[in-house]
Parts: sequence; structure tokens; C-alpha cells
Amino acid sequence: MIRIVLVEDEDIIRKGMQYTIDWLSMGATVVNTKNSMLGI
Repeated sequence: MIRIVLVEDEDIIRKGMQYTIDWLSMGATVVNTKNSMLGI
């Protein structure tokens, strides 16, 4: 299973990517979301 960390500064875009993309069908799961690369 591929683990995904979504990094996007726009909250609406980040949530849209998290909830509209079928990650499981691609063998992936979103494990975390961030609004900045700082702290990764």
C-alpha cells in the first residue's frame, strides 16, 4: 500500500483531492494532510 501525504496550501483544494480521488483503487491511502512543507 502506498502512503500519501497531501501538501497543498489551499484548504478547499487539499480537501477536494483527499475526498474526491479514489486513492484505494490506486493502491494508496492518505495518511496525513499538510498546508505547508514546513515540518515534514
